[in-house]
Parts: sequence; C-alpha cells; structure tokens
Amino acid sequence: MSIEEFLKQFNDIIPFSFNLRVGGARTNLIKTDDEHKSYNNFKGRMYPFYKKDITGVTTEWVPLEEIDAHLDLIITCPYPHTIKWEECPKSTKKSSQHFVVRILTDEDRQVGFIMLDLNKAGDIDSKYCSYYNENGTHNISHSVDYSFDRETKKMVKDKERLTFTSINLEEKIEEEVTFYRKNGVLTCVTISKHPLRNSAYVSLLWHEDEVERNQIFFSRYYNDAPIKSGTYIASDSAHHVIIGDYQNRLETIENLETRLEDEKDPKPYMRQSDFDRIRDKIKDLKDPENDMFSGFVGELIGNTIIKDGSKEILVFETLKDGYHYFTSLDVTGLDAFNYDMYDEYHNSPLYFEAMKNTPKIPMFRTRVTEEEEVLVPFGDQITEEETKNYEWFKSYCTEGLADIQALKLSTFTLDKYAKKEEKKKLINGSNNGNTFPYKRN
Repeated sequence: MSIEEFLKQFNDIIPFSFNLRVGGARTNLIKTDDEHKSYNNFKGRMYPFYKKDITGVTTEWVPLEEIDAHLDLIITCPYPHTIKWEECPKSTKKSSQHFVVRILTDEDRQVGFIMLDLNKAGDIDSKYCSYYNENGTHNISHSVDYSFDRETKKMVKDKERLTFTSINLEEKIEEEVTFYRKNGVLTCVTISKHPLRNSAYVSLLWHEDEVERNQIFFSRYYNDAPIKSGTYIASDSAHHVIIGDYQNRLETIENLETRLEDEKDPKPYMRQSDFDRIRDKIKDLKDPENDMFSGFVGELIGNTIIKDGSKEILVFETLKDGYHYFTSLDVTGLDAFNYDMYDEYHNSPLYFEAMKNTPKIPMFRTRVTEEEEVLVPFGDQITEEETKNYEWFKSYCTEGLADIQALKLSTFTLDKYAKKEEKKKLINGSNNGNTFPYKRN
C-alpha cells in the first residue's frame, strides 16, 4: 500500500481552528519570566496586579497558576455549525481542567471535536482534535501530549498520534493509517483494513482480537537505538505485548543486580543464602538457553506485525554495524497477542516455545538513512531470495519510516487536507456558546 496515495483522498476535511486565551481583559498585559517556568506554568506567564498607596501605583506580578485568571476558548469554523460545550472551565489555578467541545451541523451530526487538558496556568497539557468531511466517510484525528523539560525549561511534544480513517459505506469497510511520534520523531506506522465498527462500542483497552479482527494489519515500529529496559514504546498496542517480554526480562535483571548491591551493607533480615539465590537467578536469566530472544543477529530495535487473511507474521528488526536485519516468525494460531491488560500478563505458551526454538535467520537486511531505506546484500550481490523477501515486506507499506519522515506524511497541517471552499459562512464560537461577534460581560 502506498500511504502517500492513500492520504490524497483526505482533501475534503471541514477545517476548524481554536484559540485559547488566558487573562481576560488583561491578556495583552501578561508577561513571561523564565525563572517561573515549570510543569504548572510552561511559559512562566505572570499576571499583573496594581496597588495604589501614598507613594503611587505599584505592580505586583503573580504566576498564573496562583490566581483565577479568565479562560476563553474561541473556535473558528468556515462551515454552518452549532457548538456543544460538554466541559468548559472558566479560570486558571485549578488542577485537572478540561475543555470538551463538539462542533455539530444543524442536524446534530458531528463535524469536529476538541478535547484539551490544561495545567494550572492554562497551558495545554494534551489535546485531541478530530476532523470530518461532510458525509462522515473521512476522519482525521490528532492527539498530542506535551511535557515540560526541567533542564531546558521548554515545552516539548512528548507523544503524538495521527490517524486517517476512510470508510466505505457500500462495502462496510474501514481503512486506517496511524502514525506515532516521540519528541517529533516518527517511530511507528500502522495500516489496517477491517469491517466497519460502531465507534460508540470501540474498546479503549487492549483486547485479544486487536489484530485478529483485521483483514489486513501492518504495523512497523523501530527505535533509533537498541531497546533497553525503560525505553518508551511509542507505537500500536500490539508492539507493547511483544516488546514488553523483552523489556521485562531486562528490567528483572537490573532489579536483581540492584538488590545484590545490598550485599556490601546487608539489611538485618538478609542472609548470605538470599544473595546466593539472587546470583543464581541472574545467571539463569542471562543464560541464552533461557532467553527466547537470543540468537538474533544484532540487538532488538523493533518489530513488524503483519496479518493478511488468516496468516499472522512477526518480523523482528535488529541492528548490527549500522544494518537493519529482518527475521520472520510465523505466529498463526500461536496466540502471540493474548494479553490481559488488567493483570499485565502475556499468556502465550505456544508463541513462547516457537520464539525459543525457531532459528533466528534473517530474511534480508537494509541500511536506513535520513531520507531512504535500501536493500543491502548479505554477500557480494543481492540474491533472488533476498529480493523476494524484501518485496513481500514492502508490498504492505511502500514507504519506510525514513521515507514517511522525509515526505512529511506524518506531519499534520490542516492546509493539506481542508476543504478549499470560501463561500461558506464564517461562524465563531466562544466558551459560553455564543456566536460571532462575541462579547462577554
């Protein structure tokens, strides 16, 4: 599938924009102070209070998170609409505040959705926006989680997810492409095709048939360096199931080695036999015979999940000497994604056994640059088998992550997708539900 071609059909999205204003009548008087930047006040915004005494008027500057400063959310949409406010905070200083707004047609059909989480100063902690075309067959949803870097004192896009959904009402089929980004870097792309779902009943939690329900499912994740304990997996949930086993083993070893450090100054309740058992456990975990991920060429950096019809294939991606190695495992019927979200338990004995006993022989290898990913032979020349395997892999997604990043396909700008119609009447909405022009008493 060509993602670039797929995205071209999303040029009919009804656009909207929003502006969150903090401070009411004194918005333009607010200043910023780097010394007051924090998780509760990303920009270090300070609010003026004026005091008058016998010496004259003095100004006291107070951080926004410490006062009740007025909040306004102004929504602009060049399409006849009404606005439904489900949650609408009025001022700063309070924790866990949310804006939840629906943009509706006169027939109450949703054409836009906004959900914002705010910190105490009224900065956006996270946002989720959803855009639709007129008949609801195209949908773009974009979510961003922001974080505050204490060292640089800057706000960064920590996690980002961008999904394009196309609905075929005649065939009752949905096709989706989702991009996952971490700190602005693309880490995962997921392509799926499945029967039309009732969105009101789509589970927010992982469930066993997350892969099973799809007619076609392709999801590739890779990290730019070997995956370690604590590496955040910005990807589809399916990758958390597989890579979680790898990380859990590393984390267990690290925790045991930390406990072993107490041998230098043991607690009264710790005996020498306890430390001996810890050493034995570490030895067992490090034994390649007990590691189902041992035997790969290089270190694990990600994997690709492919489902086509009844076949389920895992392709593990490893890194060695700058080359990406791709090793496949047929997991059809092995319950590889049988994961209990509530108990955080992966229960797939057949998959574990297959992982442990299957030879880890790569199908092909590539070299990835900032702009492209190319097939590289194991020997002097590319063999017919290497070409066949590479073309099979690429048939599910023509562009690699490097190509997608270079083409900026995973970067969302409304200008690329919005309807190009100027004849629609412009209507504005404010957080009290009035329409333009807006004036608050």
